Amino acid sequence: QVPRPAAALPTTGREIYLVVDISGSMRREDFVLGGRPVPRIDVVKAVAGDFIGRRGGDRVGLALFAEQAYIASPASFDLGLVRHALGDARIGIVGTSTAIGDGLGLALKRLRASDARSRVVVLLSDGSNTAGRVRPEDAARLAGELGVTIHTIALGTEEKTGGPGAEA
Repeated sequence: QVPRPAAALPTTGREIYLVVDISGSMRREDFVLGGRPVPRIDVVKAVAGDFIGRRGGDRVGLALFAEQAYIASPASFDLGLVRHALGDARIGIVGTSTAIGDGLGLALKRLRASDARSRVVVLLSDGSNTAGRVRPEDAARLAGELGVTIHTIALGTEEKTGGPGAEA
């Protein structure tokens, strides 16, 4: 064997944390995937998994939350690892309420220490904040102070949630 220098992967300078709701309401089967009704979490796993797979050159991390928040995968260039962690996400493992602020706060804590040129959070949730110690408004304010962009993706159907802006 002859050692050869490995080519460095191209990097974008972005660090992205997906912050995904795994509260009890994510069990609702009000989406269709592959021609059959599926729980909301299955749709999130499919769409977010595809998003992760397209992030070549970005560091991607995954924070999951319900009543509590935890890092399922620290930010990494190993996108397969992050997708695997998303696939392993289970509803009920950390409660069934929705601590959006705690999930955001945990991702911001990780991004605060990042040296990435661009730091982004993508929040995927179907509900309103019903638990946790951090208010989402406070987490959003901190994101602004840190220069972190937050993209929110709300999911659900008008029939199940009572219309746009209603609590799930």
